[in-house]
Amino acid sequence: MKTTFSQVNKKNINKKAIEIRDCLKNEELEFISFDTEFSGGLKPINLQNKPEEIHAEYISIAKSFALLQVGISFFFFHKENKEDTKETRKLYCKTYNFWIIPKKYFKSDTQSLLFLLSHNFSFDKHLEKSIQFLPENRIKEKKEEKEKENSEILPEELLLILMKEIFITKKEKKGFVPIVGHNALYDLYFVYQQLLNDIPDFSSFMKLLDETMPLFFDTKYLSSSFLSIPAFLHLPDVYRGAININKEKNLFEIVEMETNTSYHDAGYDSYVTGFSFAIFRELISKENLKKSTKHFFFGDFFFQDKK
Repeated sequence: MKTTFSQVNKKNINKKAIEIRDCLKNEELEFISFDTEFSGGLKPINLQNKPEEIHAEYISIAKSFALLQVGISFFFFHKENKEDTKETRKLYCKTYNFWIIPKKYFKSDTQSLLFLLSHNFSFDKHLEKSIQFLPENRIKEKKEEKEKENSEILPEELLLILMKEIFITKKEKKGFVPIVGHNALYDLYFVYQQLLNDIPDFSSFMKLLDETMPLFFDTKYLSSSFLSIPAFLHLPDVYRGAININKEKNLFEIVEMETNTSYHDAGYDSYVTGFSFAIFRELISKENLKKSTKHFFFGDFFFQDKK
């Protein structure tokens, strides 16, 4: 039982897919956290605009810029009973950092690229090893060509299949597993538009999310209830605050991972997001946690009170 970190690229995705599916089948799976890195598009949103207008703007950005990494972390609680001691819970996770790039023309933002470079993002390595993915209809065309050659499943096709299994497949015994992000609005739009399906109009998208991702939480909003520092913090601040809470209250033992990656690597960010959520979740009643889904995620504008 270890916390592990794996890089997923075009050379090893078939092997890693087996591990990921084992995670999804694991009875101890508690929730999934995720994060992304992309080529640009971040900008202030005018909260005076209608939700439908903001929605359209996010779709435009997600279509124009490129996903470069998707980090996925699967979290598990393992219970241990030792002689003469109370039950001990250990939280561990398995993280997979997907290196991807769309096989199309896309926009990039100089500041975003420089920011990634400053956090040790290697673009030459990325271009060499990334899974170059296509829209689903183009993948079907390529698959038919490959089937004539009796080749194995294409990496780009397997990528899309895995993303659907992770994000929108109802688990057989546990029902829907919570999905967690941090300040995750851009992340969701990019993942949905580029890896899952075309995003429909606003009302249809809200309905779709209720049907496919009913348990979606954002630690940006959850953290404001527990940390006595300014709300809507950056992820490192949220993680430090959450870890301090766990030390004070001794909620559970964290099985940390050994890695030389750091913040603004999608895999690492999904890892610290998930641990933060696990700690906040312990402090919220089940009833209040249920009320927090999506309200916190879209709290900036989509579900604000209109009085």
